[in-house]
Amino acid sequence: MAKRKRARVVKRKKKAVRKLVRAKAKAPVRQPKGKWVYAFGDGRAEGTAAMRDLLGGKGAGLAEMANLKLPVPPGFTITTDVCTYYYGHDKQYPKDLRGQAEKALAQVGRITGRTFGDKDNPLLVSVLGRPRFDARHDGHRPQSRSQRPDR
Repeated sequence: MAKRKRARVVKRKKKAVRKLVRAKAKAPVRQPKGKWVYAFGDGRAEGTAAMRDLLGGKGAGLAEMANLKLPVPPGFTITTDVCTYYYGHDKQYPKDLRGQAEKALAQVGRITGRTFGDKDNPLLVSVLGRPRFDARHDGHRPQSRSQRPDR
C-alpha cells in the first residue's frame, strides 16, 4: 500500500514539474518596441534561446551559443516580426530597420577587424532566409533538401 501511495505522489510531482517547464517555455518573450535586429558574437548576444519565435531557430541557437561563450562567428538576426510588418504595411520595411542593420554590420566589422565593401580587407557575410512555416509542406517546418519532392 505504501509503495502505491509513494508512486502516486511521485507521479503527481513529475506532472507538476512538466507543467511548470511547459509554462516557462511558452512564456511570451517581450520585444522592445521597434527593435528589429539582434546582434551576437564576441561572447555576448542580445537574444536568448527563449526568443525562438522572434529570432527563428538558427538565430535563437546562435544567440544561446554566444551567451554560453562558445566560439560563434559574429553576426546578427533580423526578427521574424519584420516579415509580419512588411506584409501588414503595404510591403514596406520598418523605417528604423536599415539603421539597426547597418549598426549591427558595423559591430561585426569591429569584432572581425574588417569592413563591408572594402577591396583590400573585405568583410564576407552569409545570408540565410527561411520562412517560419512553409506552405508547400502543410504548414510544418521546411524539409531538408533531400526530403523535398521538387529536388
